[in-house]
Amino acid sequence: TGMADMPYGADPLQRMDVYLPAAGGTRAPVIFMVHGGAWRTGDKAMSRVVQEKVARWVPKGFVFISVNYRLYPAVNVLQEAQDVATALAAAQSRAASWGGDASRFLLMGHSAGAHLVSLITASPTLAQREGAWPWLGTVSLDSAALNVPAVMTAPHYPFYDEVMGSNPVFWTAVSPYHALSGPVPPFQFV
Repeated sequence: TGMADMPYGADPLQRMDVYLPAAGGTRAPVIFMVHGGAWRTGDKAMSRVVQEKVARWVPKGFVFISVNYRLYPAVNVLQEAQDVATALAAAQSRAASWGGDASRFLLMGHSAGAHLVSLITASPTLAQREGAWPWLGTVSLDSAALNVPAVMTAPHYPFYDEVMGSNPVFWTAVSPYHALSGPVPPFQFV
């Protein structure tokens, strides 16, 4: 059970799907999932990335939220991270109505989505400015970029040039490694 296409912004891509455990309940832990797709493609319903995790965690009593976000070239990578932060704050504010616990969120992202959750975890003020409050930890699956300047100055896929551009200042601004500041939630890198 659950709800599809819950809005967190005005854009058609600013939507989330919410999967609820059959038992219902209150104060359930929440997995907040961000899909990948080279910052240019992908969807919150991607079967292998999302549905396998829903099948694993929802029966164990987790609320599972999968989010879409605006994509390049309509927005840049930093704006994508902002969408994820906005979605997180919106999900936390509604969690209790879904039987979830806003203080028991785990962020999870795959590929470009792993980069985005890593960026907002390395610099939680991005999300806190949107009204998010602390989460328990972040799982970064196959992150597309943790140290963006290092990625961009080594051999890399051509799409990185399109999405990340050629400005080293921007590379640093969207680099989780460079954003790391102060106490942050624990990371798991897979």
